[in-house]
Amino acid sequence: MRGFSRQLVWGLAAVLAAVAGALAPQVGGRAAPPSAQAVEALLNRAFSSTTCVSYSGIQVVISWAGEQSETTVSRVYHRCPSQTRWEFQPTGRSPGWLVVDDGIHTWEYFSERKLVLVRPSLRLGAADDQRRWALLRRNYRFRYLGEGEVAGFPAVMIEIQPLTEGNPWRRLWIHPETGLILRAERYRWDGSLAHLSLFTELNLNVALPDHLFHLEVPPGVEVRQRAAGPTYLPVPEVERQVGMRIRVPGLVPPGYEFMGAGVTSQLKPGDTAYLQYSDGFNVLSFFQTKGSWSPPELANRRAVEIGGQTGLLGQGCGAWILTWAAEGITYTILGDLSPELMMAMARSVGRGWPTEPRGFVFAEEASCLGGGREK
Repeated sequence: MRGFSRQLVWGLAAVLAAVAGALAPQVGGRAAPPSAQAVEALLNRAFSSTTCVSYSGIQVVISWAGEQSETTVSRVYHRCPSQTRWEFQPTGRSPGWLVVDDGIHTWEYFSERKLVLVRPSLRLGAADDQRRWALLRRNYRFRYLGEGEVAGFPAVMIEIQPLTEGNPWRRLWIHPETGLILRAERYRWDGSLAHLSLFTELNLNVALPDHLFHLEVPPGVEVRQRAAGPTYLPVPEVERQVGMRIRVPGLVPPGYEFMGAGVTSQLKPGDTAYLQYSDGFNVLSFFQTKGSWSPPELANRRAVEIGGQTGLLGQGCGAWILTWAAEGITYTILGDLSPELMMAMARSVGRGWPTEPRGFVFAEEASCLGGGREK
């Protein structure tokens, strides 16, 4: 990894320029725009697990929460179909770490902590891709913006806008030949930029050696096994495990479907039930914890009224968090959604019942408050 610091400087310089132009992309207008069917086909390919291209490069990710931001820079190696290595570089807030997914397990190595976390590799199958795609088509509209360039490669720019106000939206730069997403911008419901990821350096169709996708655990390093991610259970089984009746919202935003229920931990093992809903892009997680609990470090926090109780609304985990307590139970809704929609959902709790789970998993959003991840 010698010489990476020079690449890191170049990468950061590139991302500064990218952020400056994030809201004003240059659009080429010479070629005739693609048909709506062609735009949908490219998006479907980008979201599909069948897309297969080997590459290496430098990827920069910036997330914003209120006035604070966090940046990660990683050198990425991906070998088709299912092996990936991320070398995350140290920042002012955290040391560097290494993640290796060999297609069977994911290994996370934190050298300063002398710790390796191992969990099964988690990917959506082809059938799950199609379920997600069906929800996206039902709840979002796709708009072609033009042609651009990312890391020296041509890109088709597409915007994904929700049909229901109050939901987040995305803008993507997709490599037309491979379907690889070169740059992605995620905007909150109010139009503010929440998340940016892009390649500042990229090499496509490269031959990568085997050793990149194998982690040799150094002597003296602890290895811990972790769960793969959220595991959905029948609602009666969740109630049995947490020892309480689950209350559910009678109102969810238009287009959202109940995905499943599970058990996680907040104050003690197995004390929290969660329900998840999705519209194909966004995820809402509803947690119920026995006892008094509140999420830490909420930005832009304010008191709100929920069913005669005083609740707390704020930003954290890259989303809005709404929490309140009633009858010894702490309720928490996590999602990238307008506060008005979240409060309407909260005030309807207890006036509905979920349908059977559809069964596909969105792990990233739920893990913030523990949703199914082993603590």
